[in-house]
Amino acid sequence: FALKAHDALDAKRHAILEGVNGLGKTAAILSAALPIAKERGLSILYTSRTHRQCDRAIEELQRISEKTRATGLSFRGRREMCINRFVLQNVEDPRSAMELCNHMTKTHRCRFFERVEMNPKAQQRLLRKLSSGAYTSSEIKDECFKLEFCPYEVAKRALDGVDVVALSYYYVLEPSIRSNFFRYFRR
Repeated sequence: FALKAHDALDAKRHAILEGVNGLGKTAAILSAALPIAKERGLSILYTSRTHRQCDRAIEELQRISEKTRATGLSFRGRREMCINRFVLQNVEDPRSAMELCNHMTKTHRCRFFERVEMNPKAQQRLLRKLSSGAYTSSEIKDECFKLEFCPYEVAKRALDGVDVVALSYYYVLEPSIRSNFFRYFRR
């Protein structure tokens, strides 16, 4: 898998690789793509259908990073990343979470968002940490919880500093979500 993936990527060709669960496809593809992406100054967007699959890709990346420098994060929407109890208790769907979050940040009513803005040194330390390893969304939430930072905001700011971003394919395929996402992801 890794050699076929590497050859296709290096030649800028498409490749279809198929295999049973547990064969090591994710690790092979990431291992093949990382050197090429780094050489060309690119990031890898690893898209999948489920959040668990995104986290699995980052877990594989954590194992890869034991042998070579590889950084990444699992990116999720506001609803899944939120640690604000008021939001969590009052919204049930991603759209409502986005609307409530936008309202609260614009009216300065989200202390987690405000703390990110008011603590640039702590923010930079956390962004350096996130850009030096591979983190699942729950690990990002844990780090942000300690600082009372908004995990969604921190994850957005960390996008450009990592090699791999694992995310739902909706962020790439859905036009309105894609345009918003790529405002923060410029690499």
